[in-house]
Amino acid sequence: MRLVVPLLLALAIAFPQARAAAPRLRSAQLDEAIYAQVKKGFSGCVLIARGSAVVLDRGYGDGIGPDSLFWIASVAKQFVAATILMSAEHGQLALDDPVSRFFSWAPPDKRDVTVRELLSHTSGFAPGDSADGARDRNTAVSAIFANPSAGARGRFRYSNDNYQLAAAIMEVVTESPYHEVARELWRRAGVFGIGFAGDPGTRQVAAARGKTPERLLRASWGAQGVFSTARALWQWEQALGDNRVLSHESGQLLFQGVAPIEEGEAALGWFVGHEADGAAYYFTRGNEDFGPNALIYIYPKTETVVVILSHAGQANADLSWSRELLKQLLPMLR
Repeated sequence: MRLVVPLLLALAIAFPQARAAAPRLRSAQLDEAIYAQVKKGFSGCVLIARGSAVVLDRGYGDGIGPDSLFWIASVAKQFVAATILMSAEHGQLALDDPVSRFFSWAPPDKRDVTVRELLSHTSGFAPGDSADGARDRNTAVSAIFANPSAGARGRFRYSNDNYQLAAAIMEVVTESPYHEVARELWRRAGVFGIGFAGDPGTRQVAAARGKTPERLLRASWGAQGVFSTARALWQWEQALGDNRVLSHESGQLLFQGVAPIEEGEAALGWFVGHEADGAAYYFTRGNEDFGPNALIYIYPKTETVVVILSHAGQANADLSWSRELLKQLLPMLR
């Protein structure tokens, strides 16, 4: 089996020559490149780290600073995957357990779907947000079960329903609300600055291009509606690397490819890409229709982590502003 080592410290050992050849990152040069994109419409927060050192951590745009909060959309799916793997470590579930183990009333098209398939978007579920805005677990699960599957299992098909059902499974086995378990993981990681819709920080989240939907202004059930600072997300990744959240073995599973996608492979809450020379990189990203878009990219070859949070919407027809900015910065990061 191919060994997938997701954590920067371990990967730095695997690529000593590439690491030595990595160009020095200059904050002034990065800052200048980002401001060029601000003139075109970008606003948000950017954190770039190499190894354990933060090279840049700045806010761009009116009223935006390094401590500004942003909705992070599907970047939050990694927290669901982490809580599931924590439950697996405790013997409460296995990744190949079927949905029917936790919900005996699951319909025939979903009974045999496994936890691993939920986390890798290979469940066959139709794209959608069936549980969007649900106030409790039973309502959410019922809505997900009522949405017909779109095809055979095993093929990548992105659906938010996968992760809402995974969060429900986590609640069943831990007998605790998902929000409480996620917050406990953040505390274990020593991370502050991440929260859920309805938490005290909700009203301090940076303004977006469009109107914030009502579902993000109040508490609701499940894995969606998460806000964060860029530094908090970087600190979380550091905690994963230090095995403060999960064991090393479980941490590797987060980044182990399961199914092919256009850019590489889907893993568990993460995705795996490959550069032209074959070097792997790891990423998670997300966006909301009213402007928020966020990403985390990890480049082990150069020990570089990039976190970009924005509420500026699309840069063009193809890319959100976070992805467009990363595209512009990549030549300086390699």
